[in-house]
Amino acid sequence: MDLAGFPKAGARWFQAWWLYAQQPGAQGVVGRAGRPPLPAGHTVHIVESAELLAATTGGNATYHVYTDAPAARLYIDGVLQPGAGVPSASQGAWMGWFEWSVARPSAAAAAAAGGGRHNVTAEALDGAGAVVARATRVSAGAAAAIVLTLDAPSRSTATGTKVLLDGHDVALVRATLVDAAGVVVHGSGGSAAGAFNVSFSVTSGPARVLGVGNGDPFCQEPHQVPWRTTYHGLARAVLKVTLDASHAAATRRSMLAIDLETGKSTVEVADPGASDDAQDIVVTASAPGLAAATLRIATSVDAAVDGVLPVAMASTHLPVSLE
Repeated sequence: MDLAGFPKAGARWFQAWWLYAQQPGAQGVVGRAGRPPLPAGHTVHIVESAELLAATTGGNATYHVYTDAPAARLYIDGVLQPGAGVPSASQGAWMGWFEWSVARPSAAAAAAAGGGRHNVTAEALDGAGAVVARATRVSAGAAAAIVLTLDAPSRSTATGTKVLLDGHDVALVRATLVDAAGVVVHGSGGSAAGAFNVSFSVTSGPARVLGVGNGDPFCQEPHQVPWRTTYHGLARAVLKVTLDASHAAATRRSMLAIDLETGKSTVEVADPGASDDAQDIVVTASAPGLAAATLRIATSVDAAVDGVLPVAMASTHLPVSLE
């Protein structure tokens, strides 16, 4: 994972290798029964973006594909590439790593294949040559909008479904740049042209922007501000709850009694005699020239269900996704 908690390509390689190692008869299956579950089925991941084909330097572009399947093939703008099903020279198929060196196609080829967009498709093949998984990358147009999603809490990451109003819990919000067709604009990263400064704000609910990130190790922007420049089309906001309404009433009375800061803390302790109804958190992300996005985050006051340990205990059987 990178500095902002986004999965790197290496995470896909580990996923492919882990899945392969769990196959009957595969190497390295010792301790397989004790491993946490992964999503059912096969995986295939294209490391490089389709924008790599649009580079003006000419020559060849190298594409890597990670999969747990024994073979793979690659299509560039609909054309099957030579060496289908052949693993890279440096790694065997059991390592889940395939690579191709492909000639960059012309703009005319991209136009003929997909309306001007380059298309890179990888297919994972089983021992009989049947396709068991497929992945596609399409080159993006200009950034048009922001999409907000929640990495935590989320069922896909086995981190529960609600933020606990305990004065400490956080939510990990992902902002993704997409073009008019909804394609992720991967090329907008770091100092490259097309990067956008995304501002986050909590428009309602008991939370504040605790910090931000984008995964770029060379980025020198501050972390504890409500804005961040996108990196490869992504930016992260960490929201922290500002209300403690989940502790027992007696505990909250004691906390109020010893509140020497008289309300200066960033966390408010809810009146023990008031209703414990949870209020959703609403966060908005915006950037100049782009359509803004809004995300609603559910909250909870029930620590017995949505606390750290109960969520962890209830999630041990869930497959963790990298999507």
